[in-house]
Amino acid sequence: NIAPGISREFAGENFSFLPSHIWQNARDEAKAAVKDTEIHVQGSDVSSEMISIAKENAKRAGVPEIDFFVRDIADIAPAADKTTVVCNPPYGERLLDVKSAEALYRTMGKAFEKSGLQKYYIFTSSPYFEKHFGKKADNTRKMYNGMLRCFYYQYYKKK
Repeated sequence: NIAPGISREFAGENFSFLPSHIWQNARDEAKAAVKDTEIHVQGSDVSSEMISIAKENAKRAGVPEIDFFVRDIADIAPAADKTTVVCNPPYGERLLDVKSAEALYRTMGKAFEKSGLQKYYIFTSSPYFEKHFGKKADNTRKMYNGMLRCFYYQYYKKK
């Protein structure tokens, strides 16, 4: 429940026609809405370089309590009862080529099935993700990553 940009300054704060207390009140309200939770967050990637970048981003976002580690998705650990995975695998646009991304989606489908995961959410630009993953999503949302049309595949129904 951390508001985006809660720790940064905005150009609008310098607009002379807006009283400064409006910004401070909004910031105070946002900080009061932050809740401590009993959640264990982990982040992984096959690349140690990407893990370093993710750690720095988490620190800047004010969420340094994430447990980061290097692991191939094919080696995902068996899921605990309340495990939820949210991932943004390569699309075949900037990282990997399309064929390699499709092979990764197949690997993910097999690994997630084997792990016993019940809830997972995948963000990718592939309109054919479900075909390669091997399972139809319970729900799909169309979204954009910049100008790139993407899909948010949601898997959350018990088998």
